Amino acid sequence: MIILLYGEDTYRAKRKMKEVMDEHKEKHKSGLNLRYLEGKTTSFDDLKNEMLANSMFKEKKLIVVSDLFSNSKLKEEIIERGKAFADSDNVLLLIDSSKITVKDKLLSFLEKEGKVQEFEPLSGVKLNNWIKEEVKRLNGSIEESALDKLVEYVGGDLWQMENEISKLINYSSTIKEKDIEAMVKPKHETNVFDTIDA
Repeated sequence: MIILLYGEDTYRAKRKMKEVMDEHKEKHKSGLNLRYLEGKTTSFDDLKNEMLANSMFKEKKLIVVSDLFSNSKLKEEIIERGKAFADSDNVLLLIDSSKITVKDKLLSFLEKEGKVQEFEPLSGVKLNNWIKEEVKRLNGSIEESALDKLVEYVGGDLWQMENEISKLINYSSTIKEKDIEAMVKPKHETNVFDTIDA
């Protein structure tokens, strides 16, 4: 099986990767069949040896490969000979933050032979819903005016958003607009200082 997680929203892609890895660790407790490879430097033979070699613990393997799309030679070989990876009981998890075009041949191959999930940056209603879910996950609540202010100050950067939400929830379980004004530094303010510095 092959799974590809990619897109500009690295926060949600990494969170999904962690979910897949945690699920694997739960089922295969030895922890000896989880491997990490750097896609830029991995050869097809190295990947094949990891993917198709039998485990002595009768557990499925999970091979996590980052930034494989930057290795053009490996991409070509997977397109030509990677069907065996898709048919394997072991899992090949690819995570990539590079810009992948819809015409990319490896992307087309993976859409046909595996599972592909793209993570585009959130905005508008989707971003608001994500923030509400994150606040709820941390056992808090957020007022509508505070939600608008938080989006205005932070934007769609989910890495910063997670930090700001955690900080605000630790201060008060109900996030109010005045809390954000007191504790969150607006992005546009930073940009003004960058402009002045320039």
